[in-house]
Amino acid sequence: MTIRNEPLKRIVRLIERNMASDQDSNLAQVTADTPLLDVWQRMDSMQVITLVIELESEYGLSLPDELLGNMTGSQVTVGDLAAFILEGRTKAQA
Repeated sequence: MTIRNEPLKRIVRLIERNMASDQDSNLAQVTADTPLLDVWQRMDSMQVITLVIELESEYGLSLPDELLGNMTGSQVTVGDLAAFILEGRTKAQA
């Protein structure tokens, strides 16, 4: 596992774990190309909040509103989220 792929793999695991807690959820595979809008729509509000808190706590970052708020028409993907986290973590280590 490379450092570059670590945030993506961790984010996918967190998403899948949060969605798995809902028995009615559609557990289609989450990949780097999965739109975040699709992920948020497949979770209830508490699952989204839990995921965001876990990500912010684990990586020591505040996620921007465009990743969390009104995403109607958004093309942001899970891979974009991983890239944002990697970039923020790299800046924090510099």
